[in-house]
Amino acid sequence: MNPSVTRDPARIAKRTLQRFQSMLFYGNNTQHQAELRTFREQAYGQQFYQLQSAYEDWIGRSPAADVIYAWDGHRVVGQQCCRSFYLKVGEQRVQAVNAFNLYVDEAWKLKGLGVALTTHLTEAYPIVVCQGISDEAYAMYKRLNWMDLGCLDYLVAPLNGCAMPRQKGEGLTRRVGRSLVTVLSRLWQRTRLATGPNVGLKKLNSLTPAQVSRIKEHASGYIQLEADFSHLQWRFDQTDYRCWQSQGKFGEAILVIRTRRVQGTLQWLISEFFRDNDTAISPTLAALLHLAAEHGVDSLVFHGKDDRLVSYLKRWGFITRPHGARFMAYCRDELLREACQSPRNWQCTTTLSDLDFADLFGQRHGHPIASVRHG
Repeated sequence: MNPSVTRDPARIAKRTLQRFQSMLFYGNNTQHQAELRTFREQAYGQQFYQLQSAYEDWIGRSPAADVIYAWDGHRVVGQQCCRSFYLKVGEQRVQAVNAFNLYVDEAWKLKGLGVALTTHLTEAYPIVVCQGISDEAYAMYKRLNWMDLGCLDYLVAPLNGCAMPRQKGEGLTRRVGRSLVTVLSRLWQRTRLATGPNVGLKKLNSLTPAQVSRIKEHASGYIQLEADFSHLQWRFDQTDYRCWQSQGKFGEAILVIRTRRVQGTLQWLISEFFRDNDTAISPTLAALLHLAAEHGVDSLVFHGKDDRLVSYLKRWGFITRPHGARFMAYCRDELLREACQSPRNWQCTTTLSDLDFADLFGQRHGHPIASVRHG
């Protein structure tokens, strides 16, 4: 037998999936719902947000959310949650899936069950993406030939002296440096605002797929979330988000903003920045800074992957911080893989995953983000 064939990650993953296939069920199978709940209680513990009824209700609103779980004949021993969506890859519209909350029971670890649960998705969808990845899962994904897209960008625009949260164990030098960076950033923002365009933002009571499609039909050059907006609309309509629109000679843009509290400061997170062209970025950011000041916001934050937007954010005084979540993807189609393997091609934020739940509900009720062990 050719050794190169036996070591092929895709072949090994398929054989592993075949070995466990009879154990795997979908979450819409109501036969094991009580056992699935018990498994999650034992896996995460009551203090983590994955066990909160609000989390289950929140994920349950998504029309594309599901869970694949493993049943050994007596109990649930593993799970992989997922939510499907569409990516625009060039002119193609490709169905993809976001993988999250992979967990394997201790007694089944190192037996291939985690590989089987993940491979179930990579065999079912052309593209699988994952954000917020533990060290253990990262090692497994690398063995399975996933693309390492680095970390999502995390940028902060401090709007006052308290806007940059302290780090644990931070000394005097760091505190002084943080304050100096805040002052310089704010001065630069004021200079840009004094010379920039005066554009207002119109508040939108709701955001429809038609509005997003109209803007996105002019956008090009990125692998980006397609305007199958219903897979995100449930989140924006029913939780703590606000939508704002800018229009002018520069074009049109729509911002989706989420409010959150961090160490007693008020933050606005830029969850989405839809625009029909990049010339709309600067006037929209200027309007956003004015609006944030009117609402007493301490800082603006962007957490995602969008190189062109990030370049503009830096010009407006946003500061890169080392808090970005890991970002990986799997693509079995060679042509698609060529386009997907460069981080510069991607345009997405954490609304693609469940990473923002802790900000919406978990921190509010004192439930920390779980450090999930993956199998």
